[in-house]
Amino acid sequence: MGDQQDKTIIDLCTGSGNIGITLNKLTNHQTYLTDISRDALDVCQINIAKHQLKNIKLLQGDLLTPLIQNKIKGDLIVCNPPYIEHSDDHVGASTKYEPQNALYADDQGLKFYREMFAHFQKIINDHNNFCLIMEFGFAQKDAIEKLVFEFIDYKKITHKFLKDASNN
Repeated sequence: MGDQQDKTIIDLCTGSGNIGITLNKLTNHQTYLTDISRDALDVCQINIAKHQLKNIKLLQGDLLTPLIQNKIKGDLIVCNPPYIEHSDDHVGASTKYEPQNALYADDQGLKFYREMFAHFQKIINDHNNFCLIMEFGFAQKDAIEKLVFEFIDYKKITHKFLKDASNN
């Protein structure tokens, strides 16, 4: 993230806030946690209080809407959006306790990525120096890369895909 002063971190689809809270604790940068679920943000508030963090703000809303409406832009944006296709039969039993809207997405699980790439320039501070990190399904790489090429001038912005701990 280049110069480390006055950076803004955004954790989209934050859920319990673990990633955004950890980044905030490590860097002490202004951090925004967003989620569509009020219940998820209530859990975030408990976690923020537990760690006695002060420069974190919670925003409720769908996808990028709370950021765009509040004109909030970030330098580091992390996101674990809903990305499972409704008909995916690879979903494990461990997800049965998760909120369904945190797991499944329309458009073959690509709804959020399409929205992100179409509008990401509205939520980044410096078009020359930002980092966007997103999780996606193991079979979605090609479709997501196609979206990158569709919406982003890939000659100006570097992107790469990394494998997870399971080598997916």
